[in-house]
Amino acid sequence: MAKVCRTPREAGAPRWAAAKVARIVEWIVKQDYCFSKGGCNEFARGNTGTDFFDEASDTTRCRFLASFLATHTPSLDETFISGSCEMRKKPVDPEDDENERFAVPDVITHQPGMRMEFYEIKPNSDSGRRAGRTKIETFLSLTDFLAQTDPNFVKYEMGTQFDPDRSIVFYRRNYLGIVPCSVSLHYRRATEPEIAKGLIVYEICVEVDGELLEALAKAIIVSAIIAALVALALIAAELFGAILAPALLVFNSPMGGSVGRTGTTTPRTCASFSH
Repeated sequence: MAKVCRTPREAGAPRWAAAKVARIVEWIVKQDYCFSKGGCNEFARGNTGTDFFDEASDTTRCRFLASFLATHTPSLDETFISGSCEMRKKPVDPEDDENERFAVPDVITHQPGMRMEFYEIKPNSDSGRRAGRTKIETFLSLTDFLAQTDPNFVKYEMGTQFDPDRSIVFYRRNYLGIVPCSVSLHYRRATEPEIAKGLIVYEICVEVDGELLEALAKAIIVSAIIAALVALALIAAELFGAILAPALLVFNSPMGGSVGRTGTTTPRTCASFSH
């Protein structure tokens, strides 16, 4: 069995497809994170939830982050935090997939004495890992400053308690009618010593019997991404007992009609959940 793993952009997927993969992966990692810790108390403005996820809210990302931090440390200046966050934005380079506007982590948990940590999620490429480390360091610089200026503020650490190494098969068929293959999403915490804390990286892996040329692997990955993103989201929802957000159903999938407990591609036959 031959196996090749690449990020969507490394495989040549168009930007719109890579962006949709990133959105679905962040949602899947969120479900796994909550599953692994026995449930989440998700933060929204106006509540006191302890788990922050960098998703769509009723305000900007920086103001959402500032609201979370100030909710759990009321002595903080929420306006100052949001302004400091927004001052760190960079001009968006359309040629740079990993260009970041704000240093807002994808996941933060506020449970003093138990879990004060955060995580960033990035594609497992050189540029993705660099961008992830830069974003983590930028957030740490903000929390360092807050800890120095407000004795009530408890710093967040780069996450280590969530340590997944999961593969979810979401595409299994004969590519071009002649090449039996399976394609999976693989995500894990980064293993390189300098980025092993706080960074979750992901890639798409293709497996075939026999020899697997690089060009063929990339073509299969792109085909699977475009054909089966909805299948991936639905399978993950079943694995983690999650309710799939309608916004994740970004377009109709050719596999959409065969996914689920009554279809032919149930998690038992088409998806694997591995450690």
